[in-house]
Amino acid sequence: MGINIETRKVELIAFIAQLQQEEAISAIEKAVKQYTRYKNPEYEHQLVSETNVQYFKRPIRDNISIEDLVREQNWKPIDEAKMDAIAQKMDIKEPIELLMAQLMP
Repeated sequence: MGINIETRKVELIAFIAQLQQEEAISAIEKAVKQYTRYKNPEYEHQLVSETNVQYFKRPIRDNISIEDLVREQNWKPIDEAKMDAIAQKMDIKEPIELLMAQLMP
């Protein structure tokens, strides 16, 4: 079987007690607070208020076109010459296939 939960807790406490790095302690504190908020329904109202939800809530449209989205969001296409200049300045040596493969998990 595995190590029982009480043993795991004692080992975790001992590990935390020996830490000397401020960043490590802060990271553990942050994780514990996030877990507490996630697991405790009392904190739920503090994470997302009804006012916040109402602000973002909008009716869903039945039909919308790409042209409508472009106009509403004031989208401007990228200047191809400017993008080429940026790419040239970056001076990337690796093949595009390798760069794309690095983006995949």
